[in-house]
Formats: sequence, structure tokens, C-alpha cells
Amino acid sequence: MLLAALWAVVGWLAGGILGVLAVALPASRVRTTAGGRCAKCGAPVGLAALVLAPGPGAGRCPVCQTRLREAWPLVEAATGASFAALAWRFGWGWPLAAYTAFAALLALVAFIDLRHRLILDVLTFPAICLALLLAHFTIGLPRALLGGLAAGGIYLMLYLLAWLLYRHGGALGLGDVKLALLIGLVVGAPAALGAAVYGAIVGAVMALALLAAGRSRTYAMPYGPSLVLGALAAILADPTVWR
Repeated sequence: MLLAALWAVVGWLAGGILGVLAVALPASRVRTTAGGRCAKCGAPVGLAALVLAPGPGAGRCPVCQTRLREAWPLVEAATGASFAALAWRFGWGWPLAAYTAFAALLALVAFIDLRHRLILDVLTFPAICLALLLAHFTIGLPRALLGGLAAGGIYLMLYLLAWLLYRHGGALGLGDVKLALLIGLVVGAPAALGAAVYGAIVGAVMALALLAAGRSRTYAMPYGPSLVLGALAAILADPTVWR
């Protein structure tokens, strides 16, 4: 319990950094949009200005010095809760370090997708390479590859089916397919199937909740958070995730 409480504090602190990155990274990778500008003065917001600026300038607009980190208590709360759950699941050791880093990456991906409807290749592609490297020392490369093919294949088929039926990918995008591939590589087979199913269930529940709240059927719901929650559920519930 003490470790879980300590790791919750670490997650809460990490959530503050993730909130900054959730604003800065999209602005540094795509054409500047409303999400990449200061809400007060309209100045473009870049990664260096938010994260790398020295002293009190970090996380502030380079022009008017307004604090620009993501103003969501959800960021800190969700990251702290996920870190605490992982500490309870694995205890102190190498698995906790590995899955904590993965959870932080997933949290960043989910928050960026919520804010910008965007899953950045600059996050998923290096993470895929790292997952393949770590799999050699953890769950084994064959299990990782099977998991990646299973989860990525399921969401690729869903994406292609949506294109065939509606001429667009609907809530799913290719970024979601790549994220599913990454999740499958990290959790491995057979847990990847559980992660894919959990993600689909969470996505369906979120879609129904949005419809009940009055959202239009044409609303482009970000699907990344559903995949992330499915992955965390598989990591916490499936005993085969770590051998």
C-alpha cells in the first residue's frame, strides 16, 4: 500500500509534465492550430517554449507569459491512479518501471487525442521500436509479435470496414491502428485480444454516452482514450502480461 501511495504521487507529478506536452507536442508537429496557440494573446506555442525554457518560463507563453499547461485536473488524477494501480499489480521491480513508462506514454497519447483528435507518429513509431527491443527481454519476441498482429489486425479490419461502408474511417483513424499495434506488442499474446476487446467496449460505451448527452452522430469521437483504457485493463487484469 505504501508503494502504491508513493507511486500515485509520482504519477500526479508526472501528470503535470504530461499536461505541458499535450499542448506543446502537436503544435511542434503540425501546422499551428487553435490548440497550438496561446488562448490569451494568440501567439504560436512550441515545444521549446513550453518545456525547455529555463526557470519560470517553462510551461508559459513566450510572449505574454500566461501559463499554458493543460488545465485538466483529470490529467494528474488519471496518471496518479494508473501509476498506483500498476504499483499494486506488480510491486517494486523491473515490471513496474517498464509498465509505468508505458502508462505515461499512453496517457500522453490519450490526452493529445482528446485535445487535438490526433495520435502523433513521433510518439508511436519510436515506442513501437522500443517495445520490440524490450520484448526480447520480457515477454519474448514471438508473443509480442503475435500480440501486435492480433490487436493491430483487429483495428485495421475495423478501419477498413468503416471505409467500405461509409467511405470514411468514422471514429477510427490510422493513428488508432498504429496505437493498437503498439499496445499489442507491449502486452503480448493472448492479452492483446483482451486489450482490443476492452478498448472496443469502452469505445462503444463512450459513444452511447455522447449520443445520450446530445452529441450528433457525425461527431468525431477520439478513439485513442478507449484503446488506452483497454490496454491498462489488460495489463492490470491479465496474468499473462508479465511472465
